[in-house]
Amino acid sequence: MLSKLLKYEMKATARIFLPLFAVVLLSATMNRLITIFAPKGWEVPAVISMVLYVTILVGMFVVTAVMMIQRFYKNLLSEEGYLMFTLPVKPWMHIISKLLLAMMWALVSIAVAIGSVVIIASAQIFKPEVVSQIGQVVSQIYAYEGAWLFTAEFVLLVLVGGIAKILMVYASIAVGHLVNNHKILASLGAYIGLSTISQILFTFMGLLPGMAGIKDRYTGGNLSNPMGTVRFSSADNLAAILPSVHGFLWYGVLFSALLTVGYFIITNMILGKKLNLE
Repeated sequence: MLSKLLKYEMKATARIFLPLFAVVLLSATMNRLITIFAPKGWEVPAVISMVLYVTILVGMFVVTAVMMIQRFYKNLLSEEGYLMFTLPVKPWMHIISKLLLAMMWALVSIAVAIGSVVIIASAQIFKPEVVSQIGQVVSQIYAYEGAWLFTAEFVLLVLVGGIAKILMVYASIAVGHLVNNHKILASLGAYIGLSTISQILFTFMGLLPGMAGIKDRYTGGNLSNPMGTVRFSSADNLAAILPSVHGFLWYGVLFSALLTVGYFIITNMILGKKLNLE
């Protein structure tokens, strides 16, 4: 049944996202063609075209965020919820289907944005000397022992952190719908409350045995601003701090994973036992 929910969700969202992605790439291509073929004196059209591209690019990310919220709210907590919850589907399947599609479209949006930038800057990026310099920088970075592990940890942190953020939004909407009036305002208040609690827990976990050493060594005792006091003066210093970097990344992954579980439990419990569609 989960596969059917995913298929339904894909059809409902693809008809919005696919044309939007096409428009972003088309806008980037038009900017590139104007740069190549436009005669002198076309600076104003070029600027207008670039402003339009940036506007569409920003709009793509706004639409992605709005669709993530709208699909969860409209399908499960509005009048459509009466129909959705008559299906022989557990509440957690609804949550998972919305979560997976939200993550997928967020990642595709990022890929499209990067691709569009590459299209616009292709003349500079693909110059032989630039390609050679990029290759040298990448080879130097991955010459360090553990660089591939660092990359994997960073990607894992981004993915788990993204899932936690989406589920926090879902949990906030679900909590907001426990009240009978001003549900949107209550959902916003719940989001602020959950964000505040997560920040407090993030700091508290840094005080636990085993985490304090990572916090002090890497952040100078300020876990809320981890990059603020890092200094790299030599390769030796970089090698010395890499273990702390790994530790901090795993700390972030662990914390995000715990938040993910907590938000999922809250959302699933409310949808399963405390659902309020009035």
